[in-house]
Amino acid sequence: MNGEVVDVVTAGEDGAVYYGVVLSSEKSAADSSTSSAGGTNVQIATVVACTDGTERTFYHNGTAYSAGRLVTVTASDSGSQLSSLSGRSLEGTVSSDGASFVGHAFASDVQILDTDSEGGYARIYPSRIAGCHLDSGDVRYYSLDENGDLDRLILEEATGDTFVYVYLTAAERQTGDLSVGGTYTYLLNGDSYTISGSTAYSIGRGGAVLDYHNGELENLRQLESVALTQLSDLYAVSDGQTYLLDESVQVLLRDTSTTRGYYATTLSDINAEDYTLTGWYDDLGFPAGGRIRILVAVPK
Repeated sequence: MNGEVVDVVTAGEDGAVYYGVVLSSEKSAADSSTSSAGGTNVQIATVVACTDGTERTFYHNGTAYSAGRLVTVTASDSGSQLSSLSGRSLEGTVSSDGASFVGHAFASDVQILDTDSEGGYARIYPSRIAGCHLDSGDVRYYSLDENGDLDRLILEEATGDTFVYVYLTAAERQTGDLSVGGTYTYLLNGDSYTISGSTAYSIGRGGAVLDYHNGELENLRQLESVALTQLSDLYAVSDGQTYLLDESVQVLLRDTSTTRGYYATTLSDINAEDYTLTGWYDDLGFPAGGRIRILVAVPK
């Protein structure tokens, strides 16, 4: 309370039960084993992205879990007990007001987690998927409370919010007699990074998504661009079509007075009257995708 410890309870007294997806699981570096009459139990440290959006590390006996595995964790006096969680899927359309899904109302404290195959995850809320059709492959797990309401929902690449979106400021393809390579410089949340290697990607300057496989960059995919004529805190308009903004939309301002290039700014600092606006949105097939991930403003 007020930044100070006022009480300590045992795991058994806490009695918490968590649901989520394994991010990593390996032998614990400290106190990695305990001896018992029956032999030695190896302590495993398993990191889980829980449905409340919190990443937690649990220490337990037994074997490690593969990344991406659905698990449930129960706290007790004897420690954390992890168990694999069998998938449960639903298919249908979330109501337009985000109140229900396939005949089940969302509980007031529903926990929804979107995940991907590379360990990315995002805590979302019913409004984020309102009106979206989810196939059986989009829903990895769900549970109902005592009232029959949805209290947990684990999705698989339903929103696109788990991916890394960047703005390429330079894309150079290098070719030699026997080799092909490329150098790509991009901005992520205003910071500049460079990728250079023996792989050449079919991509140009502008919005892009970093596509990883088994922890390694596999591809750079271009986002779709659109010239914007209206802008609000939640959406933008182009030729009468409305595009929703990502809640974490990256806003870049082009500095035309110096050689600095681009720098990060905020949505409140730009408008459609004083700036020429370009939006870059994902057109990658996510059921709740199509959001503008990057917004570039150039002074008129």
